[in-house]
Amino acid sequence: MFVAEIINPEARKRKLTCSSCGISYSARDYKILYESHKIIYFKYKNKIYCHECLWKLVKAAAKGKVMSFSLINADYEYKCIYDPHEDGNDEDTPFSDLF
Repeated sequence: MFVAEIINPEARKRKLTCSSCGISYSARDYKILYESHKIIYFKYKNKIYCHECLWKLVKAAAKGKVMSFSLINADYEYKCIYDPHEDGNDEDTPFSDLF
């Protein structure tokens, strides 16, 4: 199963860099951007990904089929479903509910 951990901006003390696209922010800037609903970083398979790149990984792992995946933080596990038939825009990501 596809499981990614949300990186808590309150607990982060060092810079974060997406393993895929290279977008990088200091811990202070990440906290500000997270609270402004602009970015979420995740840990997946011991690598760090921004929400845009994680969404691309979810879509690739689904291979055009419906797929369940989980996003976890210290308090909760978000059970999600990717449905390629409801994926209307490649620019949209469903992570706004996590803020």
